[in-house]
Amino acid sequence: MAERRKKLHYIYKITHVKSGKFYIGMHSTFDMDDGYMGSGKKIKESVKKYGEDKHTKEILDYAKSRSGLVTLEAEIVTEEMVNDKMCLNMKNGGHGGFAGDGHKK
Repeated sequence: MAERRKKLHYIYKITHVKSGKFYIGMHSTFDMDDGYMGSGKKIKESVKKYGEDKHTKEILDYAKSRSGLVTLEAEIVTEEMVNDKMCLNMKNGGHGGFAGDGHKK
């Protein structure tokens, strides 16, 4: 019988080591070592400009389901956090990294 893999859902924080600027996001995966470093515009720009090795990634929390993950991110990434000059998030949590069809293009 084939082994059934369990999908993991977690909240992570990526920090640029030198500046201290950070991004908090959510990710669901079967592989914790998949190399995922966020989908937000500003964090992607930071990783591209400075290199992945200049950023740290830490797991902040886990959720049992994707819907639980969405709720958890909404509780953590608040408007106050988004307005912090050190925060690279561009919107409140709970919506995922995509802002509609225009973002995908």
